[in-house]
Formats: sequence, C-alpha cells, structure tokens
Amino acid sequence: MYLALTSYGNILQILPLFYLPLNRIGIFDEGYRYLKEIAKDGVTISLSKEEYESGESFKLIKNWRYDLPSFYREKYGGEAEKLILKLITIENDYFYSRSKCREPIDIVIDALKLRRIIFQHGFINRIDELFPKTHKQVLLKCFREMPSWF
Repeated sequence: MYLALTSYGNILQILPLFYLPLNRIGIFDEGYRYLKEIAKDGVTISLSKEEYESGESFKLIKNWRYDLPSFYREKYGGEAEKLILKLITIENDYFYSRSKCREPIDIVIDALKLRRIIFQHGFINRIDELFPKTHKQVLLKCFREMPSWF
C-alpha cells in the first residue's frame, strides 16, 4: 500500500504540468480517478486483518456511496469524511460536476489531501501490524520524513 500511495502522489503532483496548458478537463478526469482509487485503498489500509479476511473491504467498496462517509469519519476523521462526500457528489452526476468545476486542480488537491490523511492515520498507525518491531523506528522515520515524490 505504501508504494500505491506513493505512486498516486507522484502522478497527482505532476499531473498539472501535463494537462494545465492544454486540457483542464483532463486534470479533472485524472484527479477524480485517483481520488476514487485512494478512497478504495483507504478502506483496505484501515481494516484489521480479521476484518479484511471476513470480506469487510468488499462490502464497503460495493456500497461505497452509502457506507464510506461514516466509515471514513470513524477511521480517519471529519476532513476525510468531507472529501468522501465530495467524491460521492461528483460520482452522482459526473458530467455536470465536471462542466461546473471552476478549478479542476481542486480535485487533484483533494486527492492529495485524502492520500495524506490515509497515509498518516492508516498506514503509519499499522506499522506494528505490518512490520517487525525491530524495523518500526527506522520505517517510521523514513515514511514521515521522506518527500512524497520519493
């Protein structure tokens, strides 16, 4: 998951360089796509091994429009819940949202915000479960201090 979140961040950070001069809609489309992917990964990262093995992630992702806001509020807090509600608003009428978006870069910023929240409150909090204790301090230092583009 660390590699996925890092890859998403890399793409989102350079996305405006490719699209901004030519295609504002391209920024919206790609930003939305990554926002949705990050939201799905946030489900998987926050579940315990038992919850994951019971299929909880599939239930949440299948009914994401209804279940994710409260799930994100519980696991990640109010800011993450607001970002998920924005995602649902866009999903409910994608082409309208895209046509009325004044600043397409905002969706890229929202995706980066959600990525940061998931990384800080999901991945970092699961270091104990994911890695041997002997590696914990080194990993935490690397993950917290490493630039997001690395």
